[in-house]
Amino acid sequence: MTDLEYIRSMLTEAERWGQLAEEAAELAQAALKMQRLCMPKNKPSKAPDACTANLAEELIDVFVCVLATGIVDVDDEVVKAWDAKGKIHRWAERLRGDERA
Repeated sequence: MTDLEYIRSMLTEAERWGQLAEEAAELAQAALKMQRLCMPKNKPSKAPDACTANLAEELIDVFVCVLATGIVDVDDEVVKAWDAKGKIHRWAERLRGDERA
């Protein structure tokens, strides 16, 4: 069983959609920080490269959650390309830890 299949088996459909909503909200916040970088006043306290990195991280989180919902069917190469930091694996490991507790 792949990590993605494990995540799908451990979380209900409602839980997976909730996680997607949470990550999408975090992506929206990161995008708003990027918008503030473009404004003459009220710049974010983070450096521009940190804001960009955060935006990329949140985008990957949203993508992983979309995969978990099962609404898209991608081949393993696409998953590997987007999962550069092993997010799917770490998520599955957290769930495995919850299962043992």
